[in-house]
Amino acid sequence: MRIPETRDLMVSELDFPASCDEVKEAIGDVRLESPLGSEEVLRDVLGRCGVQKFESADELYDTVVGNVSGEHIGRKKYDDRGPSLGDDGVSF
Repeated sequence: MRIPETRDLMVSELDFPASCDEVKEAIGDVRLESPLGSEEVLRDVLGRCGVQKFESADELYDTVVGNVSGEHIGRKKYDDRGPSLGDDGVSF
C-alpha cells in the first residue's frame, strides 16, 4: 500500500483517540510500499515513533510519514529553494 492510501484506511479501521497498541493490532501488518518498490511494515514504523496515543487520523498519518525509512524519501540532498547538490557536489 502506498503511504497516501493509509489515511483512508486509518479513518475506516480505527476509532480515535487510539493507542499505539490499538493501531498496531488493527492495521500493524499493512505493508507500506516505497516509490522504489521496497516495503516496510507499519508496525515497524510505529515502533520507531515513540508516540503512545493518537488523537486523530491526521496525527497518526503525520507520524507515519515522519517515521518511514529513507527508502520513502525522494531525491536525497534536493532543495527546491536553492541549488541542488549531487553526491559529487555539482549543482544540477
